[in-house]
Amino acid sequence: MVGALVLILALGSCKNRTGNSENNGVANVALSSDENIDQSADILEKYWKLTSINGEAIPESAMGRVAHIIFKSEESRIIGNGGCNTFNGQYELKRGNGLSLSKIATTMMACPDMGIESKFLRTLETYDKYSIVADTLTLTSTTTGVSAKFQVVYL
Repeated sequence: MVGALVLILALGSCKNRTGNSENNGVANVALSSDENIDQSADILEKYWKLTSINGEAIPESAMGRVAHIIFKSEESRIIGNGGCNTFNGQYELKRGNGLSLSKIATTMMACPDMGIESKFLRTLETYDKYSIVADTLTLTSTTTGVSAKFQVVYL
């Protein structure tokens, strides 16, 4: 009986400031209070390589660099590369696998072929949903219908 009470008190103290339980020790994930995130731990701290935009395959090494995105748990930051330029910004995960990307900033180097990068970075802030199936992340814009697929790369 005493052991059960201690366990209940210990679990109750694992709540973070927003009232959500911490997920596997991952703190500082941008969550609004009372929202349930199904796959939040699955999206974080992984190298997601861009494989297609709207079904159009992304060449393996279009400009010598790999277009990718990483969702950092610290300060809810995103970092990545569009294939030429690096970018960073912020994200917020929402109920029902909702997503908000904002404050995207990029370097401004000129590269021989900016087509893929332009398409990728132009649509980045429009994505508002995500799903993860096996090792594939799909970002989707419910307003424009644009989607991007990423494959996790284990280093």
